[in-house]
Amino acid sequence: MVAIVTDFTPPSFGPVEVTKADNTVAFAVDVTDNVGGAAGVKRALALYRDSGGLWKSIEMSRSSARWSGSGPLVGNSVEWFIQAVDASGNVGVTSNKALLQSVETPPPTGSIEAHATGPQTNGWFTDTASVTISGAPGITYSLDRAPFTAGTSLTVSGTGVHSLDFQGSDGSHGSLPIPVDVTKPSVTVNATYGFGSVAHANCADAGSGIASCSVPDPLDTSSVGIKTIHAVAVDRAGNVFDEVLTYRVTAYVFTGFFSPINNLPAINDINAGSAEPIKFGLSGFRSFNLFATGYPATQTQATCGGAPSGPVVPTQLGPDGFTYDPLLDQYKYVWKTDGNWRGCRQLIVRVKDGTEKRANFRFK
Repeated sequence: MVAIVTDFTPPSFGPVEVTKADNTVAFAVDVTDNVGGAAGVKRALALYRDSGGLWKSIEMSRSSARWSGSGPLVGNSVEWFIQAVDASGNVGVTSNKALLQSVETPPPTGSIEAHATGPQTNGWFTDTASVTISGAPGITYSLDRAPFTAGTSLTVSGTGVHSLDFQGSDGSHGSLPIPVDVTKPSVTVNATYGFGSVAHANCADAGSGIASCSVPDPLDTSSVGIKTIHAVAVDRAGNVFDEVLTYRVTAYVFTGFFSPINNLPAINDINAGSAEPIKFGLSGFRSFNLFATGYPATQTQATCGGAPSGPVVPTQLGPDGFTYDPLLDQYKYVWKTDGNWRGCRQLIVRVKDGTEKRANFRFK
């Protein structure tokens, strides 16, 4: 069976909350994907323009389905876009294009009021916030769009901008943003980059936003091997990320396997003794002297799709040999299988820098 891409649906967004917190603007939105739900969304980015007239960007972080982040603010209104991408590369966008939106919370109506107390840095609570509501009969409140419940006090915790809506039985009502930042920023790099590629680390924060991020930029991809960087990021609430990150630079950027081979975890059913075309790409022609010694190879599996357990056995090249198609940018290695094989094997295609790709086969 040929693997077919079926996901062309971009992530979807809930209502976007835009709030002023001291001298920052904070964005918060629930983002989900049709494949994988909240976990299917891989990255979210906010672009905004404030009264200063310049477009700025925020690399957002998530907690479950909620993505949030904050950036510096000039004035009291913003125009914004938020983009999110899923694992299949589909991009969703939500925006208030060409509309400057006020980020100031309107005052409550009537005499009802709410106050939040707790330790703060730059307008962000750095621990649990305690909230009291008073000034009206029959007070009820809703935190982060939960159902309204009766009460005049509550505590708020967890990084992000929380929204408290409150009301009295006399018709008075109001809202209070409660910005909390109790987590450190994040700095991420990809596991693998191609030799000579342009690569950058991503600095993000789900709360008060990145105040500073010290990483090499761009990342070093000038030689093949394992690389380490020391990354230090500080958010506006004073939380610090200080870690050593590792990534790998490979001489070959391996793509595939292409049809007719299905990639892991799929199991490919084939006839023993057949000649199977193994198609893959390495981002250009890299000569034909590219395999690691003894590879491509196979190992037996006790169960199809399970861990390989047998000896590593080099493959035999079929009569159509090993070729390269410059139009498709694809290598084709014709693997001549053994007519006596039965059961399950895993194919291992490993190139000289150690990069490898595996596929599962069931022989009949």
